[in-house]
Amino acid sequence: MTMQMNGYHCYRQLKEPSEWYEIELLVQYMSALYWKRNGGKIGIYTEPKHLSILDKYKMTNIYDFVDSETLLRLPSSIDINRFWALSKLLCHNNISESEYCILDTDMYLRKVPTLPNVSFVGAHPETHNTAKGQEVYKRLEEFLDLELYEKYKDFEEVKPINTSFMYINDKDLVRKWIEVALQIAKHISKSPSFYGEMMTIEQRFLPIVCEELNKSYSSLISNSYLTAKIPDTDGKEWDPYPYTGGNLLEVSKYFFHLWGLKQQLNNKVLRDSVMRVLVRDIDLDFPQYYSRIKKKFPTIKQYFK
Repeated sequence: MTMQMNGYHCYRQLKEPSEWYEIELLVQYMSALYWKRNGGKIGIYTEPKHLSILDKYKMTNIYDFVDSETLLRLPSSIDINRFWALSKLLCHNNISESEYCILDTDMYLRKVPTLPNVSFVGAHPETHNTAKGQEVYKRLEEFLDLELYEKYKDFEEVKPINTSFMYINDKDLVRKWIEVALQIAKHISKSPSFYGEMMTIEQRFLPIVCEELNKSYSSLISNSYLTAKIPDTDGKEWDPYPYTGGNLLEVSKYFFHLWGLKQQLNNKVLRDSVMRVLVRDIDLDFPQYYSRIKKKFPTIKQYFK
């Protein structure tokens, strides 16, 4: 892996900002700061709605380039509200280099780890099925057309890979994956929506296509996330349990992901806990930005000294 490479944020603003949206913006800002310090240049693919928010908070200048047009060219045959992360797939198609990283705007890396020489590295594996009524990833026969099912039925047990972090080192893989993902999305769009359909075409079919092409891939975290609509949050949502195996505890020292906590920021105890981590990291790694950040995000300025 090249230690200096371009990083990218890809974000389409589909919802109105919540009361504590500034916390999400702060994480996005820190994600860019950390990448510029440890990885290299970082750009963002977005659209006018989110760009106006970045302009309001004077965040565009943290990026080395801003593209607000690519994400407007989504296929008209696919419902963007159903396939809300489809914009990230378009970003891959628009990136010219063969080696790069795409980071979700709600995560950051305190350091860039040494990455193996593989086609792609994701964040962590996930279980592809759970108990009846709690499925996040349906069985292939439930949503693929007959032709695709016959092609991929032997890959049923391939675990999805969470893509909040993506290191790409194989554009041929990316092109094939996006081709398959769009084909499935167009087919699914003709039927009623189901829970997990976006994660299916993105996080499930990337490793499936890897396996199909006999490509190698990996993940930062070796523990598997036990997907469920109502997951545990005490460590039991991981296999193996973090205190008995895997490397989650070690990776958590440099990997921060706001993830599902975004929907729980109205909980003061949880919000205070998240902000303690963010303020600590700013104080430790970016003290020169401390006063600037305090002024930039007035809704959360009470968390700063």
